[in-house]
Amino acid sequence: MSSVPGATSLPPTISIGTDAGSISVDDALLLVQIDRVRLCEMQLTDQINSIRSRNEQMKKLNDIQTLLTELKAKFSKTEPDTKFSDIDGIQNELLSGYTADGKEIEKPLLTRMREAAKTWQEMGMDPNYGAKLSGPLWNKTDFRYKDLEVMTASVKSQLDSLSSSSQMDMVRLQSLNNKRSEAFDTMTNSLKKQQDNKSSIVGNFR
Repeated sequence: MSSVPGATSLPPTISIGTDAGSISVDDALLLVQIDRVRLCEMQLTDQINSIRSRNEQMKKLNDIQTLLTELKAKFSKTEPDTKFSDIDGIQNELLSGYTADGKEIEKPLLTRMREAAKTWQEMGMDPNYGAKLSGPLWNKTDFRYKDLEVMTASVKSQLDSLSSSSQMDMVRLQSLNNKRSEAFDTMTNSLKKQQDNKSSIVGNFR
């Protein structure tokens, strides 16, 4: 993708009303071109922000996918109904104990699971599966290998959808960048033409 030019410093929008006769046709056309450049830059900025937001979503989904792969690898048996709580030593991998007031002391894996659960919910995915990551789940909920399979498929589907949309976004970004460049070139040429005309008029008076 070609580089996107930085925003141009433009004068504020000028509305041409009933007193339009007080400015020349060239000036009126120039104002229209300035507004066109401004509109193109606004659309370009919105598109860039949209792409950034989508990329952030994809990063979060990739993090969840990595975690799910790690959790699946902990199962010694991969039958669909094998329980998460049956993994040898899983509680010791998640907790290092409790504080005096009964709060859990999390280990890194549990912290990652809960962060993934929060992201899962924020992205509007099935809350029933997201809750299975939030813990303490090894003795309070029915969390099985088949759940991880479903969650992995769901994340992959979301990633595929975002990836497809991302490709379209990049095509639109390039198109908007081209339109912005064309509008800016047209405005610049008009300014140069006006300046040349004024210089010619001044020269004729000498």
